[in-house]
Amino acid sequence: MRLSGGEKLGHYEIVAPVGAGGMGEVYRARDIRLGRNVAIKLVAIHAADPGSRQRLQLEAQAISQLQHPHICALLDIGTYGDETFLVMEFLEGEPLNRKLVAGAMPIRDLLAMAIDLAGALEYAHSKGFIHRDLKPGNVLVTTGGLAKLMDFGLVKQAGDGSGAAEVTAETLAPGAALTRSGMTLGTPNYMSPEQARGEEVDRRSDLFSFGSVLYEASTGRQPFPGPSSAVIFDGILNRAPVAPLALRPDLPAAFGDIVQKLLDKEKDLRYQSASELRTDLKRLRRELEGGSSGQASSPATPAMHRPWLKWILGAAAIAVLAGMGIWLFKSREGVAKNDLPSLLDIRSLTSTGHATVAAVSPDGRYVAYVNRESGKGELRLLQSSTGHQVVILPAMPEVIGAPHFSPDGEFIYFLRELNTKASLNAGVFRIATLGGPATPLATDATWFSVAVSPDGKQLGYASNVGKADEGQKIVLIQADGSNRRVLTTGKEPFWFLEWSPQGDRIAAVTFTDPGMMLTTISARDGSLHEVSRGWDALGQPAWARDGRTVFAPGVPLQGALKQTWAIDAVNGARHPVTSGTSEYNQFTLSIAASGDLAAGTTNFDSAIWVTEASGAQPRRIGAGTNEGSESIGWVGDKVVSSNARTLTVRDASGGSSRQFSSYSNFQKQLARCGPSHAVFLANDEKHHSHIGRIDLSTGLAAPITDGPDDVKPACTADGTIVVFRQCPPDADKCYLVSKPVESAQVTRLVALNGTDSVYPSVSPDGSTVLFHREPDPKDPYRWLALVPAAGGEPRYIEMPIPTADAETVRWTPDGRNLLYSWRKNGVSNIWSMSLTGGRAKQLTQFDADYIFDFDVARDGRLAISRGKRVQDIVLIKNAK
Repeated sequence: MRLSGGEKLGHYEIVAPVGAGGMGEVYRARDIRLGRNVAIKLVAIHAADPGSRQRLQLEAQAISQLQHPHICALLDIGTYGDETFLVMEFLEGEPLNRKLVAGAMPIRDLLAMAIDLAGALEYAHSKGFIHRDLKPGNVLVTTGGLAKLMDFGLVKQAGDGSGAAEVTAETLAPGAALTRSGMTLGTPNYMSPEQARGEEVDRRSDLFSFGSVLYEASTGRQPFPGPSSAVIFDGILNRAPVAPLALRPDLPAAFGDIVQKLLDKEKDLRYQSASELRTDLKRLRRELEGGSSGQASSPATPAMHRPWLKWILGAAAIAVLAGMGIWLFKSREGVAKNDLPSLLDIRSLTSTGHATVAAVSPDGRYVAYVNRESGKGELRLLQSSTGHQVVILPAMPEVIGAPHFSPDGEFIYFLRELNTKASLNAGVFRIATLGGPATPLATDATWFSVAVSPDGKQLGYASNVGKADEGQKIVLIQADGSNRRVLTTGKEPFWFLEWSPQGDRIAAVTFTDPGMMLTTISARDGSLHEVSRGWDALGQPAWARDGRTVFAPGVPLQGALKQTWAIDAVNGARHPVTSGTSEYNQFTLSIAASGDLAAGTTNFDSAIWVTEASGAQPRRIGAGTNEGSESIGWVGDKVVSSNARTLTVRDASGGSSRQFSSYSNFQKQLARCGPSHAVFLANDEKHHSHIGRIDLSTGLAAPITDGPDDVKPACTADGTIVVFRQCPPDADKCYLVSKPVESAQVTRLVALNGTDSVYPSVSPDGSTVLFHREPDPKDPYRWLALVPAAGGEPRYIEMPIPTADAETVRWTPDGRNLLYSWRKNGVSNIWSMSLTGGRAKQLTQFDADYIFDFDVARDGRLAISRGKRVQDIVLIKNAK
């Protein structure tokens, strides 16, 4: 070290040397003028590169603009003889790479750090900076508990002064990176695939590197280890890392999904922004804190209470830059630029967890949304800039849906349930934006949408009132409810509508074979034009101002989670706008004149519970969260559950657990199928929607039907026969069918209506199949039917509750009773009723939460997935 205590560099007095690295020497110093400690770095600049000093000065000027609590601040730049020195805040703490020597971090502390750093990246990226060298060594945890982003060695220059350099183990050793155009920047183990190929990088490259950091912090090992750069690069470019949950089974499945999304080799399939990532991380932390999991028994903040920091507090102060060098975020050419393409920015608008549907006002200043909890919903108006909100329609038991502002923002139109005992029966209402009485405009609407013409003079909605053979109609009325006329009719029901900005077309979501499709309807003559088909689910459309792009929440036939998509209304071309682990609510999407989208997200905070056959002595098994939110089954003495992405198998005692995925894009509608197998709704490019079966002793899965539209499976007790809904491509109807697992022979049991929800369940003796039907509106309690396993005429069962209140229905082991879950005032419990009549009996006594699914063991014990459906509204900026 060339400087010693007491020497001065201008108004900075050296206190003591800290260390030296590839970039130069680091000192602790004192700013005499301001009386504060700082860190000073003498930067090694090679004489062979005459432009390096000027480039460093330009970079430092740009970087000094970054002021964020989780970014180490650059304070000053100066010269010392022929050398340049940088001045930054002096921090006491421990670099993350040193901390990880002790092993992986607890999930609570890891999430706290990850959220902090994602916020720092979000801020830096918004200013046009790309880090390019994210790694554990560039993260410091201060003794005060803050995570700080730093950068070691990014101004080290090529020795030959050329504009390019060969990527070798020497040039890419830890701490080495190059700012010169044409160089490959970063540290090998944490590079993105595009970095490793020497291509131009953007913010998504930082997110890949951040994924590598989170992988190592959560598992204790690097995702792409290797003895040489060649082996490392091969892993980054060609090989998937071991799944985090395989190395550490106690990790929440959602965290594993987040990391794997970050590490996707195709940058278009990664998170597209740090803000999107931060939203998912914060939501996961909320789920963990809200549950009773031992992983998150207390909040992650304040940081001073994090257990893994306790030993740091007593340690000697270690300079942030010890032995290394200064951090520098990098823009594309080394200086901050603001000409980077705008990447997606997702901001939370609500945090109640009960926001179901929403609409943004044309000027973007307000969002109207429905908050529904404890069995009642209210319409609220939220000011998007401040978060302040007021209730404009008080809470009521009737469901409120499809809010939509008038073009001038003066009114809000919406649908409201007219009969709580009948489904799909709604009225069209109008209310002043600032509140007041709700005025009925029509009483013949069906869910799920109402459209407003761009001049505000007409409304459009779907209706099925009339003769059964008339099909469903698109009805137009004046804004005051007068002058009703039918625009068009369709064989299949219309679900969602939205008027184009030019007023000439209405986007409509309807059904096709297989799945759903987007069409446009001429507002002049009612003619239909097909735009895009092949959707497993498609939701509320929203037109961009150009009148060509339609945004909509949906999931393709080969997809897994509902995301927000952009669809070309002329040629049907489509691409995803979002790509996080949150599902986007199919029933809400709205657009402001600025192009900002108001969307709904749906996440689940669920856990597995087991009770005695009587429903008594409920106990939670396992410490996992987000388990069983999609479906659950009891296979032998094991409880298997699905959250769509992952199958989890647990001992009924709550002991050991295993997690499986399969060849499919998802695993839904899980049902037991014999002593060691389960069947599930699967999806792949070859079969589309079909039934798969998995051996829970080995994890091996394979298709047992060919699709393309086979859903909702159930099995006989011995696992030899599978029952499911099938919609053959060569038929105009769907059927409840049965099929031997080992045979291709299919038997049609009964023809289905288009609105039958089905959800079959086979009696314990295999003689009868129970399934759900759409009831006659005049008899809402007659919605469950029984059909012989060989086929025949269905027999209806009169249920104690209407279909709108019902959830899962299961047989008892003796086949004499049915168990059903009933959601009443926002709380679900399981009830028992005899098939021979009599009064139903309540089994469980839960006083909170929903029951997502349940199943019955051979001895009558219940396995229950219960928790909360977390629904909130977000604002999506820069959607393209």
